[in-house]
Amino acid sequence: MRNYLLVSLCLIFFISFLAGGNITINECYYTTKTNSNDAQWIEIYNNSSNDIDIGGWKLTTSKNLGDAFLIPAGTIINSKDFFIFAASRDVMVSVWGISKNVIEYEDALSFSQTGDDIHLFNTTNKEVDAIWYGNGGEMGSNNAANLVSFGMSLARNPDGRDTDDPSRDFTEKFPTPGQSNNFTGFTQSTWGKIKAIYSIKKKLLGV
Repeated sequence: MRNYLLVSLCLIFFISFLAGGNITINECYYTTKTNSNDAQWIEIYNNSSNDIDIGGWKLTTSKNLGDAFLIPAGTIINSKDFFIFAASRDVMVSVWGISKNVIEYEDALSFSQTGDDIHLFNTTNKEVDAIWYGNGGEMGSNNAANLVSFGMSLARNPDGRDTDDPSRDFTEKFPTPGQSNNFTGFTQSTWGKIKAIYSIKKKLLGV
């Protein structure tokens, strides 16, 4: 019986280790028109061939886990799928038309527009992924991803690429919450892209 329990525990930790390597912070929209974080969101991507339960995992802008947002139990990211964590579910619906696979964190997280670091920890408090941009927050500016312009997001290119060097893994992209970072969602013409970006910025600016 004791050997069975030991094997079971080892299997659980092994599966957790494999899952962690396939879950990445894939995209972050941090630019806002005011000091409010209502429009901000972050996207998590499951690059594995299995559905993964990330309930009990933690998202934080500090390595101090006491300030982390606890992901609700039963949160499942399907294989090759995306999950959004947003300051406001209402904003995700009204601006981006996204309501599926969205969890609201309200004021538990806020991403600085001059630079920050974002960490994802699993249930054993092992860091699964981390990204940093601009001044890098606690991580510093070394290997930090570049800041993006208003209305654009910080996105992995391609989805799930992780060399542990955000300056290489991330680029400025038109926001694609819940979709591949290569997805456009509108006509491929330059004029179509300009109109789509203008429409999103107009909604965010409220003008």
